[in-house]
This record gives sequence, C-alpha cells and structure tokens, in this order.
Amino acid sequence: MAKRNPESPSADYTVVFGAGGTGGHLFPAIAVAQKLRTLAGRKLKLVLIIDRRGKEFVAPEHFHEVYTVRSAGVSGKGLIGKFLALFALGWGYFSAARLLKTLKPAAVIGFGGYASVPVVMSAIRRGYPTVIHEQNAVLGRSNRVLAGGVDRLALSFHPTAMLPTKALERNAVVQTGNPVREAVLAHRHQPFVHSYPTDPFHLLVFGGSQGAQRFASIVPQCLAMLNSSNRRRLVITQQAREEDIERLRQTYADLGIEAYLTTFFDDLPQRISEAHLVIARAGAMTVAELTVIGRPAILIPYPHAADNHQMANAERFVENGAGWLFDEMYLTTEQLAERVESLMEHAEWLGVAAACAKEQSELAITATENLTKQVLQLIYDNENATLS
Repeated sequence: MAKRNPESPSADYTVVFGAGGTGGHLFPAIAVAQKLRTLAGRKLKLVLIIDRRGKEFVAPEHFHEVYTVRSAGVSGKGLIGKFLALFALGWGYFSAARLLKTLKPAAVIGFGGYASVPVVMSAIRRGYPTVIHEQNAVLGRSNRVLAGGVDRLALSFHPTAMLPTKALERNAVVQTGNPVREAVLAHRHQPFVHSYPTDPFHLLVFGGSQGAQRFASIVPQCLAMLNSSNRRRLVITQQAREEDIERLRQTYADLGIEAYLTTFFDDLPQRISEAHLVIARAGAMTVAELTVIGRPAILIPYPHAADNHQMANAERFVENGAGWLFDEMYLTTEQLAERVESLMEHAEWLGVAAACAKEQSELAITATENLTKQVLQLIYDNENATLS
C-alpha cells in the first residue's frame, strides 16, 4: 500500500529509505530525508519503505511517497514462528523488488529493523548503490545480513561490535554518528542548571513500554527511601503505562512528591533539557539525545535487547563519566535510592556528568550531515548527478 504526497516532484533522482517501524530506526531516516530536501530541493524524490508499525512516526512532509512491506523477526521463535517470519520476509523481498524496479533509485539507504532487509537486499541484487546505518554499539541482526554486500556501512559508535570481516576488507565502513531530530538539536545550547540542596530537583524517567513497566515499580520504591527533605525537592516527570498512572499518582502524592505522569512525551527533548537527572533505558536514540542536550543519566539497559546491545550503548555513554550504569538483573531499590540521594546532595557531580555527556555530542550533532554526504557521494559516483 502506498501513501503519495500530491506535491511529489518530477525529480531527477529517487532515493529510497528502508527502515523498521520503531522510532529508533525511523527518526534517523527522517532526519536524513529532511537534510536531503534542504540540500537538493526538488531534484530528489524521497521514498520510504517500512512495515506497518511505522506509520505513526511519519508525517506527509517527511517523504514524497511511503510504502509498506511485510517483514518479521526470526530470532527467538519456534519452528512455526520462524517459518512464518521467513515467509513474510520473502513476501517483503518480492514486493520491494517490484517497487525498486519501478522507482529505479539512484541510492538506497537502510536504517535497520527487519523491514529494511528486503529493501536493501533487493537493491544489492539489482545493483543499486546502497548504504546502511547502524544506530547501536552492536551491529544489529538485520544489518549483519546486509553488511557484506552494501557500498557503505555507517556506524554511530566506535567501536561497534560484530562488524563483518568482508565489510572491513572492502573499506566500506565509515563512522557518521546517529542522526537526531531537529527538535533535539534546538536544545543543544541550553546550559545545565545546577540544583542545590534548597532548590527543586527535576527527575525525568522514561524508557518505552518495557521501561515504563519496570520503572513504575522500582522508581517509587526508590524515592520512598529518600529522606524527607529530598523528597520535598523532587519534581518527577515519568512515562508510565495507562494502567499504572493512577497508582503512581497516588503513591507520589502520599510521598509528598510533585509528579507529572503521561503515557507518551511529544516534547521529550524539552523535558530532557529541563532535567537535572534522567533515569532511562539505553536505546541508541536515547543515548544520542542525552549527549546532544548534555544531561547526566542513570541508564538501566533493557536486559532482553538483542545481543544485549543496550548494555553496550550504556557502557559507551558512561565510560567518560557522563552517567551511571546499573544492570537490571542485579539492581536493588536500595542501590538506586543511594545513588539518587547522593546525586541530589552533590550538585557538582551532576554538573561534571552533564559536561561529560556534552563532550560526546560532536558526532551526533553532525551525524545527519555526515550520513547525507554518504548518500550524495553514492549518487555522484554512480550517476554523475549534480545536486547543487
């Protein structure tokens, strides 16, 4: 099924984006698409191919045309589940191949997720210029399938684990960073403001559906252990599941803690910029946004993430002092409460950590431009295009 923008240009060149249907895959794709529009105007037609989950993230102004293909993950499933997933991927491959035959793209760029596999694999088979982007510190399983055959493998972290030898031998690997949204870049100059013992202390807690469920349990238990003066300082903003919100609201009211609770943040960059401390999972987009805005964080990686890639992301973030890492498998409420209380009482520690987070931001700030240049280079080299 296609969604076409009626103002889709009669462009000289088409760029196809393939991405899984989560924000972590789609937000970088959207950032690069916006940059390409700025640089090339109506000389490029931008086409997105995703799975059905991604529609909520995509607005009409992001791409000229949007298509969906079938896809599914294979790992962690039984025999029947694997068969059905492979069938879906095969169906997606032939759908993508038909689309690419019609679109005749000047370049194809994949942003990970299983929906990107049939798109990029079809492009490789048909000889179109290809680049894939990896957001995490461990090469994702879908990108591992594709990495040996693409023209460019763009990385966000150095080092990145599980890089294929074939890609390294072909010198196809480049480090670009992880593109972030314009809304995040808009807050990169907002300074960190210290919270001293008599000041309000803004705590931000978020982490997707799995994080929301776990944090709805452990965070209120942790905050209940703080001394009364620190509880009175707290202003907590927390993402929670709908079924947990009323319970959390009452718990925080009983503790004397001012709380704002919601199921989804449509202004997350603003919330991050206002926080003195963030408690979050360690998705690649979260880590990139924390560095760009420059805020300290306690990271609790999702323990069931594929290849434990969130742990690797978190380790990169905290290694220069930007935050604190807890393994959920061994974390206790007492440990978390002790850490939060010590940070509330030592404003200078948070100030140093914020500065350390900011020190990591350079690559993320330039990532959209870096990755866009890789796409344009493929077009220049393979099509002799002039986009200036």
